[in-house]
Amino acid sequence: MKKITYSIVLLWSVLFCSCQKEDTLTTVPEGGVQLNFSGAQANLSAEELSNIVETFHVLIYDETGNFVRHSEYENLKSVSPVKLPIGQYTFAYLSNIKSDLISGIQEDKKLEDITLSLEESEGNVLSAGSIFKGIDTLTVGKDSKSNAALQRLVGRMDIELKGIGNDVTVKSVALTGSPKKIRFNGEAEGESVKLNIPMAKKQDGVYVGQAITFPTTDSVASLEFVLESNEGVKTFDIPLKNKVEANKIHTIHATSNLTGGIWNITFDMETTPWGATVSEDVTADEAPLQDTVCLHFTFTDEINIGSIRDISLLLENKKSGYRIPFYLPGLSSDKDTLLITQYFSDAAYVSSGEYIINEFICLDSLGMRLYDIRMCNPQTLIIDENGTARLHLPALPTVSETDRQAMFDLRDALPADNDYALQWKRAGQKISLWEGVTLNEEGRVVGIGYDELKYLGNYATKAIAGTMNETATPDEEYGASWSLPESFKQLTALKIFNFDDNPLTEIPAFLKDMTTLEQLSISCTDENTLPVFPANLRYLLVYSNTTVFPAHIADLTQLEYIGLAGFNKKGITIETDFTKLSNLRVLELEAEMNINNNTFPASLWNCSQLNELTLIGFNNLQFPSSLNLSSLTKLGICNTDLQPVQIEPIRNLSLTSLGISSPVFSKNGFPDWIGTMTTITDLSLENCGLTTVPASLDGLINLTSLNLWGNPDLNGKLPEKLLEKYNNNSLRVDIESDSDFVPDGILLKITPGYISTFSAAGDTCRLTVESNTDWVVEISEGDSEYIHFSRTTENGNATVILTVDANQGIEEYNNSRYFNFSFIAGSHRRDFYVYQPYEQVILKPVWWNQLGERYLGEYSAIKYRLIIEITGRTEFNTTEEIIEAAKTLKNYLAENPVYDENGQLITVPYAG
Repeated sequence: MKKITYSIVLLWSVLFCSCQKEDTLTTVPEGGVQLNFSGAQANLSAEELSNIVETFHVLIYDETGNFVRHSEYENLKSVSPVKLPIGQYTFAYLSNIKSDLISGIQEDKKLEDITLSLEESEGNVLSAGSIFKGIDTLTVGKDSKSNAALQRLVGRMDIELKGIGNDVTVKSVALTGSPKKIRFNGEAEGESVKLNIPMAKKQDGVYVGQAITFPTTDSVASLEFVLESNEGVKTFDIPLKNKVEANKIHTIHATSNLTGGIWNITFDMETTPWGATVSEDVTADEAPLQDTVCLHFTFTDEINIGSIRDISLLLENKKSGYRIPFYLPGLSSDKDTLLITQYFSDAAYVSSGEYIINEFICLDSLGMRLYDIRMCNPQTLIIDENGTARLHLPALPTVSETDRQAMFDLRDALPADNDYALQWKRAGQKISLWEGVTLNEEGRVVGIGYDELKYLGNYATKAIAGTMNETATPDEEYGASWSLPESFKQLTALKIFNFDDNPLTEIPAFLKDMTTLEQLSISCTDENTLPVFPANLRYLLVYSNTTVFPAHIADLTQLEYIGLAGFNKKGITIETDFTKLSNLRVLELEAEMNINNNTFPASLWNCSQLNELTLIGFNNLQFPSSLNLSSLTKLGICNTDLQPVQIEPIRNLSLTSLGISSPVFSKNGFPDWIGTMTTITDLSLENCGLTTVPASLDGLINLTSLNLWGNPDLNGKLPEKLLEKYNNNSLRVDIESDSDFVPDGILLKITPGYISTFSAAGDTCRLTVESNTDWVVEISEGDSEYIHFSRTTENGNATVILTVDANQGIEEYNNSRYFNFSFIAGSHRRDFYVYQPYEQVILKPVWWNQLGERYLGEYSAIKYRLIIEITGRTEFNTTEEIIEAAKTLKNYLAENPVYDENGQLITVPYAG
């Protein structure tokens, strides 16, 4: 099935220089680059774009991603050719935004650090202008001109409000949930803001307004209408059904209704491309859309295509940036070619064109990696008009000899039950397939563990979740300790070592000399003070039994994140002066619970650069009346004796996220002043001893998320204004499903609340429903043929019998059969995802019992898989055939050690 859409292609090449056109080529110096642009993605002609674009920024980065130059121009016509040393560069472009609203333009930052803001230094929040961006990669000395397309980073909202009588005044209209900041790639950053939309009254009584804004997220954005009549002021907060998208015009047709004393506003929204069909230089190209895509992949590496049982694949359209995940695609093989077939629903058609492969991992039936494209240079493929693409995948990099031995030593030093050690042993000699290991183009190990700096944000409220009564020392929580081998220091290209799964007996002194390290996450059982760390660290997380957080940590001036946890029952002394760390954004400090002799430095309360702060386990905590935490937006506090008066000074902070966890916090009444902190959007009151949700929280007009877990005596429902937000889907409430507290008063409790599995032979299950209203059972499409309920609708309490047919053909995935169903009452639903296991894919064959153990040894699924892969056979009928298989396997294992499911080295007893 195909659909045809027509996209506007604008052909435009503008030379930006101050000289005359006929002199252009002679005035561009050797190594210079002239800048050419297309306005296609903005649906603008050359003249229109030239008239719109002002304050044009050119940002240049070298091939390693390091910042090289920033140039600012008054308009497009004032831009001159660029001269640079020979090499590869990334050119990034921004327009229609002042320099002081762009952060991240500096030598130690990269393009992904660029952030655009709507907030001026004076604190005023502006409506976004028509901001454009573009990007191009050029090789100076080879490329003489660029070819970048400029596209809008913003969307436009046009509002038309009808039905306003003469006795009604439109006080304001605002868009809530619009990001205040946005990254260059279009992702929202930080808190959201409310943008007022100026409204003008036309002669026919219709109000119209327009706003330009950063793209919104699905679950946050809403329109707020404030109207005044003789009966007073009424506020309507209506969630948008669709998000505001970049380069789109969103037209809102709103109508005010006053019927029978009930006042309401309804609206619909239509979305159209931003830009019109223009000028004589416009042509129309057909862009076929596919509902089925078939990819043909071949491999440079020797891989048994037939053993691939599962893949993880993510494509990104190189032009639009639209990402396409492949969910449960069909897999087959044709000789040396892997065929991947994916069907897409109507809502997710794929257009032909060029795509970047962001992720591609192949797994066998036991979950072992056979290929991982992360280790290779970025790969692209072209999907043609028939939905077909072909690509020969590059070989995985070969690890350098120095790093190779260091990684083997690291694997062998780890405790036997460590998850990484088990996986690494199973993967054998192929370090490029080791879980959590990242290589560069030269085969050097640059990462062990995952890049935590990608996930900075929302630490403060998430860190305290589930913390109470779970604090444990490193040796209690993380199991057997171990020591870093001396050869580890040979990993001289290593940037990331986030590896706190098992605690070290001590932190080796040689770590400080590993100057390439930027991220370090470790745990340690040693009670001594922490050693000196590498000077270039940007991320540091240490769990230890130390009693001191030392002063020398303040010498690590590049740090953006610090997490220090000390579990010594003697308490913690903090000697670090955090005010010296000008780049510090997130700080987490944790100590043993119920210990009162912990000390804070005064500097902690003067960290004006901090965005997020988490304090766990520090009893007798007292915030001073004077706080210099002007940049703090997220705060998390957890201990066993927290009283509201101890933290009352935080009421003057402009927090967007607040997390509190202490069982006695509400013992003497919940503080009303928290309800005056109107900037809060995310509030967590986990394990705070609540019995009701305080009415004062109605004052949190921007609240979008409320966490109430861990309050067993909580009952009732939300107060009036929060209930209104909840019913409008603009407030999320997290609470246990079996709690006596029900946000809107509608009860729906299912027991048991979770079903893990049914036997392959079929089975029955008794479900108890507790409800105070009508409810129904909804079964996923196709599953109703195989699962049956004694009743699917009722009012109030009931018992339901679920019966599952034996081994029927419900959706296959990972050797299991899955089925889904839900209980629904009003806006409440309880979802169940259950599976029936298949028989094992790889069973011990009969011939192994008869002849195999004598020559091949004890059976294991991994050993059998190896035999299939290296011999191409699944059956052996004679002793001679098995002996030959044993020889082949023994020779293979001599060069490629492999470990079984339990981490034991696989061996072959045959000695002939």
